[in-house]
Amino acid sequence: MNIRIAAAGAVLSMSIGLSSAGAQATQIVDVRVQGPNDTYLAIEVLKTITVQNEYTRGYQRSLFKHWLDIDGDGCDAREQVLKRDAIGLPQVDPFKCFVVEADWLSPYDGVRTSNRTRVDIDHTVALKEAWDSGAWQWSEVRRTAFANDTSDTRSLIAASSSSNRSKGD
Repeated sequence: MNIRIAAAGAVLSMSIGLSSAGAQATQIVDVRVQGPNDTYLAIEVLKTITVQNEYTRGYQRSLFKHWLDIDGDGCDAREQVLKRDAIGLPQVDPFKCFVVEADWLSPYDGVRTSNRTRVDIDHTVALKEAWDSGAWQWSEVRRTAFANDTSDTRSLIAASSSSNRSKGD
């Protein structure tokens, strides 16, 4: 299920994309606020959401090509996140865009390390969850973009290997 809620000025708009084996439906709920005393209960908006079972067949991690340089800056997504999430200034090989030395603090378990082999890059929305929720019908290009998305700091996070792996795929 793809849910997007955007509020701009006095308009609340909700777009809900629902997917089933080949069909796609979109429902728009537009709530206009006429004055400061007008309210629209969230429960009324939530009632418009259709709940569907997840698609749990066919997932393979290899369908999400990750740790690629999709933005063309010479750094793959893993190295970009290692640089971004380092505590302080990381030492980076300028020719390979490889983080040579840095310190990281895992947000999940508070583990601090300077050993890059003990740092995983966590897909905040797990690839399996994305698959079950609709990525099974995405193109390879879209799945690759999702798996390497560094445009939002919440998408990929440097975390301790132990905490990342404990949550599964």
